[in-house]
Amino acid sequence: MGSSPRVIADVGTHYFDLVEFLTGHKITEVSALFKQVHPKRGGNVVDTEDIGVVIYKTDKNAIGSAIISQSLIGNDNLLSYTLSGLNGSFKSNGDKTSSILYATLNEQFKGIEITQIDTLKNGKLHQAVTFVESFTESFRQFYHEIENKNFTSDYANFEDGLHSMQLIEAIYQSQRLNQWVKVSKEKK
Repeated sequence: MGSSPRVIADVGTHYFDLVEFLTGHKITEVSALFKQVHPKRGGNVVDTEDIGVVIYKTDKNAIGSAIISQSLIGNDNLLSYTLSGLNGSFKSNGDKTSSILYATLNEQFKGIEITQIDTLKNGKLHQAVTFVESFTESFRQFYHEIENKNFTSDYANFEDGLHSMQLIEAIYQSQRLNQWVKVSKEKK
């Protein structure tokens, strides 16, 4: 496997960021394995992974696993996940960003659809159904935070970005060393 990252650094970052945001957990340790499916594309030699499998531990003693791929035929930009706890589960099949399924103990999954969000946390709802609208709402929060210093935004900040880079680095180190690797907590 070459040293150039691809699938984990490209699409994996979105998965890990989403899981951490939804759970409130931070991933602290990882074990990873990569697979290259296509060594050549369009006549060019490719030295990056097509699939990454990651098992992880969090700061709140949870465990998780992820299969990150850009080689699953018929799955264009699919981001699916299941989050399970003691009293219930949430899951998204990735087919619709505005809906999620949930189940409590001894129940079947039921759907929730959210098409509007309270971006500024002031009771005013804004349309948020598509991926593009999420950018609009992030910018709405950003500008609102500039004018209102006490406002706490939901968008990723520089510390989140640093953690994401440290997480990705730990995943690549784990693959290279074939062992569990702790995610660095070093702040720069």
